[in-house]
Amino acid sequence: MANETQPTLPCIRPQLEDLISLRLDAAKLTLKKTRRASSLLAGQHRSRFKGRGMDFNEVRTYQPGDDIRHIDWRVTARTQVPHTKLYTEERERPVYFIVDLGPSMQFGTRKQFKSVLAARAASLLAWSSVAHGDRVGGYIISGKQKLEVKAGGGSKGATALIGAMSGNHRGSPHSEQDLSRYLSRVRPGSLIFYLSDFTTLQNRTCPWIGLAQHSDFVLLQIVDTLEAEPPPPGRYPITDGKETIVFKQTRALQAQMKQEFSVRCALISDWSSKYAFTYLRLNTEDDLVYSLRSGLTTQTRLFS
Repeated sequence: MANETQPTLPCIRPQLEDLISLRLDAAKLTLKKTRRASSLLAGQHRSRFKGRGMDFNEVRTYQPGDDIRHIDWRVTARTQVPHTKLYTEERERPVYFIVDLGPSMQFGTRKQFKSVLAARAASLLAWSSVAHGDRVGGYIISGKQKLEVKAGGGSKGATALIGAMSGNHRGSPHSEQDLSRYLSRVRPGSLIFYLSDFTTLQNRTCPWIGLAQHSDFVLLQIVDTLEAEPPPPGRYPITDGKETIVFKQTRALQAQMKQEFSVRCALISDWSSKYAFTYLRLNTEDDLVYSLRSGLTTQTRLFS
């Protein structure tokens, strides 16, 4: 009896072998310096973020929000004014990837699905991170499932993340509250890449306020050309390889789709400007390495 199972195309679902092979392309990413490190993806550096660490930096007047465990009681007793110790951290920099592979990302009309582009972009940046000595971890969202990948160094850190994105591990239930709790646990001084089409965003309070105060936060919006330029009115057959349906596009629906996409992009852009995020849009039909290299290195606010 013939095997009816067909191999999954690499443009439809992230493939382990493809994501691993991107290690060679990662060498093409020459990213500029950030405000906290010797380069965007550089480990083994002395962080400019002041917090808990190994090396004593200075004593200053206690401020609301400081860790009371670091109060310098001798100076406090001598001056009768609360003082706290500050430290600089010399360590590997944790790099975290929030990767959305949910239902809205299972779509693409040019070259690849958005989910594949997100996984490939995360893999490139992960390989570049470990090449510079940083630790890599992440939070993978796949529909109602999530998978947390503990930050690890070297090839093990990157391959653990890649394995999660290629579906080699079983996840657990996911909710927006889970993601918020995960981000709240991110170590200060980290670098965070969030890859998604952000279709669930609403014009409300930004959910990532405060992240840029202690970490570098990069939003990578994954888009398809059809979202920005919906098809004209007409009837369009759509198939998954087994079944075919006919999608009826109207002028009103075309305008609505275009408006929703424009509003979403404007919202992300406004939040990025207001809260000091870095924002880059990646298109499914563009050259990924070129888009990352040219896009990130022109973000003068974070990359000099």
